[in-house]
Amino acid sequence: MARGASIPADLQVVRELAAREVVVTVSQLESWRRVGLLPRHRRRGLGRGRGSVVEAVDPVVVESAASLARHLRQGRDRRLAVLEWFAEAGMGVRPGAVQVPEPPLGAVHQALV
Repeated sequence: MARGASIPADLQVVRELAAREVVVTVSQLESWRRVGLLPRHRRRGLGRGRGSVVEAVDPVVVESAASLARHLRQGRDRRLAVLEWFAEAGMGVRPGAVQVPEPPLGAVHQALV
């Protein structure tokens, strides 16, 4: 995707996080996705060469982006942020709270090596 051409699903993720007072930009989402930290949106094909669309934003994408925003800051080693995210995902959840998804295993492995 060309830089600057935001997909509506990423804009929705940014809006959902902004409602929680978590500031994330579309370019951050793209960057995290490029290095394998953020899963891609699930797409549905329109058939016969007409492309594909994202019907609904996956809550795992939103929660993963929220975790990354909490732990990853400019100038911070990404490996430490991944390890903190991994530790946070293993913690118990309060009733009514959202479960934090685990980071991609490849990223955890790279952080530990």
